[in-house]
Amino acid sequence: MEQEEYAAIVSIYETTKIYAIIAAGGDLQATSEIIKKQITKGHIPSRWDNIPMPYNIFEYKLLRTSLS
Repeated sequence: MEQEEYAAIVSIYETTKIYAIIAAGGDLQATSEIIKKQITKGHIPSRWDNIPMPYNIFEYKLLRTSLS
C-alpha cells in the first residue's frame, strides 16, 4: 500500500497503530521506528486537511452533563 493515492490513509493507520501499541504496553522500540519512518516521509497532504474545525460552542455544556 505504498501507492501515492493511499499514502494519507496509510499515515493515519500507522499513527493509530502507534497509539494502540503504546496503550497495550507494547514495544516502544517498534513505535519509535514507525515514528522515524513517518518523519522521514514528511507531511502527506490529505483531503481531510481542507475540512474546517470550528469551535463548538455547545461542547462545554455537554461536558458538564451526567452523560460525560
